[in-house]
Amino acid sequence: MNTKLLPLALATLLSATTAQAGDHWVADYDEAVKIARAEGKHLFVDFTGSDWCGWCIKLHEEVFDHDEFLTPMTKDYVLVSLDFPNGAAAKSRVPNPERNQVLKAQHAITGFPTVLLMTPDGEVYGRTGYQAGGPEAYVGNVNKIRAKGMASLTAVQQALKAFKNAKGEGRPKALLAVVDLLGEQGPQSAFAGSLTTPIKAHWKILPIKAQGRAIDLLNQAGQADSGTLQGARAIDPKNESGLYARSVLAIMEGVAEEAAIAPALEQLDSLLQVAHDIDAETAESLYVLGAYWNSEFADNLERAKFYAVRGLKVTSEPRYKQLFNDILERE
Repeated sequence: MNTKLLPLALATLLSATTAQAGDHWVADYDEAVKIARAEGKHLFVDFTGSDWCGWCIKLHEEVFDHDEFLTPMTKDYVLVSLDFPNGAAAKSRVPNPERNQVLKAQHAITGFPTVLLMTPDGEVYGRTGYQAGGPEAYVGNVNKIRAKGMASLTAVQQALKAFKNAKGEGRPKALLAVVDLLGEQGPQSAFAGSLTTPIKAHWKILPIKAQGRAIDLLNQAGQADSGTLQGARAIDPKNESGLYARSVLAIMEGVAEEAAIAPALEQLDSLLQVAHDIDAETAESLYVLGAYWNSEFADNLERAKFYAVRGLKVTSEPRYKQLFNDILERE
């Protein structure tokens, strides 16, 4: 199960030195765009958590802080550091946190560090994150991503333009081409943000079967919301295809603050009232969250045990078995 399934429980508590952007990095995205246009460069955009994200700090220490990275990269890119810190001191150094949040949502950023390669017009053609091997290997990988991404960018631009210009009965067909392209590129690809934007806004114009596929891809891209969940429940009210359960899980995976736990648990409870069957992998993830969140955040030990019992029936993972058994032993 992806570690983001426990976003509130597994937050990294690090006392390491905060990774600073330094003179080579621009912390304001819009200012970086102006510089890139003036200098004829592209954007290397690092979404980071400078004072809490262990892999972000590691990436700076091993790669970004070295001349072997900075010298070649600054020839072709404006380096942009969009920080999402936890501490007050680091937060005070973020020039435009609201804009950072908009960009995070726009580009379907679901984990840190995430690095995007972009044109000055905001067209994303590359996506990466932490890579071992040091600065020279990292630069080499970026060059490969750029070559491949720029080749795919044309197809993405054409599909988005075709949908934008489509009229009447041509719109569902044009949107389906965008859905197909997202499936081909992958919901975690560099193009996820660009492709999910029209899909999320217009998936209801698609035929029912294609609506389900679109919702699944949006879920995988971290773009689940109340609308996609409502759509999944309407399409698959008894979870016969698994879409409903996958959509509830996607909502739960997206929880990033304690206030969102109670509504998410309500959705899980509603699913269990109607679902004929849930595949073991999805069920395992749902029951881990249901048991843990009810135990630690909702203060509902009875409901926690309810999910722990079900969890033990579907998991073979030792750490989850331990979690479930610990809950069941509580008084």
